[in-house]
Amino acid sequence: MTWRTQKRLTLTVPLLLVLWMTLTTGCAAPILLATAGASAARAGTSAYANGELRAARLTTMDETWEAIHELCEELQIEIETVQKQPRSWYLMAREPGGPEIRFRIVRRSEVMTQIRIRIGFIGDAATSRLVLERLDAKLMPYATHRLEELRHQRPQSVEVEGPDFEPIMAPPEEVTP
Repeated sequence: MTWRTQKRLTLTVPLLLVLWMTLTTGCAAPILLATAGASAARAGTSAYANGELRAARLTTMDETWEAIHELCEELQIEIETVQKQPRSWYLMAREPGGPEIRFRIVRRSEVMTQIRIRIGFIGDAATSRLVLERLDAKLMPYATHRLEELRHQRPQSVEVEGPDFEPIMAPPEEVTP
């Protein structure tokens, strides 16, 4: 082995090891991938990054707010701070002697809400996911009802009057058993 080849190897191998360790041992990538796969089975998606769990659910802000209050009662945690703005509501609760649990819900549409959960100052992924699972249990009746409404919703018939126009879609026929 020549001197130049040996020098290249001594510089390249450590650099490749550091690059490999950075790409494979980071905390964000595996968590995001695992979350995306686990959440696909639910009515929404979630991702944990920068100490905060973010999830989207097919519920209104009022339904989500009510479910958060029910969850705080169930977990016996005291609500300390509440702030409501037009598109974003914030609630901070704390168990006596425990960390803060912060919820922020953001309206994405009339029937879709983003939920953000942070446990403590730094964030706790495992506890945030447990809290989201309990919140999902409270939201399930709302989401199920909303999905049923969407499933049974029929398109409206559109009729345009005039000599050159025919109805684009006929009204749906009623099926009698």
